[in-house]
Amino acid sequence: MFMKSLISSKALIYMVILSMLLVPSIFLISQQAFGYGGGGSVYVAPSQPTAEPEPEPTAEPEPAAEPESEPTAETLYADELPTTPEQTDEEKEDTGRELFNRLTGTEPTTESDSKTVNFIAYGTPNTQILGAGERAGVVNSFKAAFNRMPASDLDWQDAVKIANGRWPNQRSQVAEDRSKISFRTIYRREPDMSHPFDNAAVTVMAYGLRPSNRNLNSERAAITIFRNIFGYHPSTATNWDAVRAIAYSGATR
Repeated sequence: MFMKSLISSKALIYMVILSMLLVPSIFLISQQAFGYGGGGSVYVAPSQPTAEPEPEPTAEPEPAAEPESEPTAETLYADELPTTPEQTDEEKEDTGRELFNRLTGTEPTTESDSKTVNFIAYGTPNTQILGAGERAGVVNSFKAAFNRMPASDLDWQDAVKIANGRWPNQRSQVAEDRSKISFRTIYRREPDMSHPFDNAAVTVMAYGLRPSNRNLNSERAAITIFRNIFGYHPSTATNWDAVRAIAYSGATR
């Protein structure tokens, strides 16, 4: 009896020890099954919803600037008069005096003469594209149209307009009548002044308007036409004004 009791006691002790060893393993297995650890897994708490970023405040667009109006012929050449520049050039002034002498047959002596010399020598902002000889030609065309050298501010404004291919403010009926005679000789018909090409031809011949863009081929052809019509080479201001009309006006027979 004693031996049976001893065996039973040992068996009970073994069962208690075994149960103590098995309980932690069961606990760990149950935790891993529900995802609370084990296998190196890490629980990450869900991130808090982030607020939408507020848009950056933008500056109100500045109102568009009013477009500047295009300069008209009146505003572009209104007050452009020949003056003596701060930095003078003796060589240019010598050329100006020489060309003045060819135009008038005299030496410059008056203030008005000095303006003409300065115009030929230095030009004005809107006549810089022309050389001294061509600016002298503009003065010669003005002289042929109005039978005088430019003197007043209005005269010089018209001279600058002529240099830039613009109709002058002042008109010369004598010059326009003379150019209509040349028109009839060149084109063998009466000019139609309501037609822009005929009007341009008469005006170019009357006042010597210069083209904005020269075409030397057109000018060479016009010289040949002039020579065939008149029988001589162009030499005077009115001759060359007729050549320009043939080359650039667009008038036809």
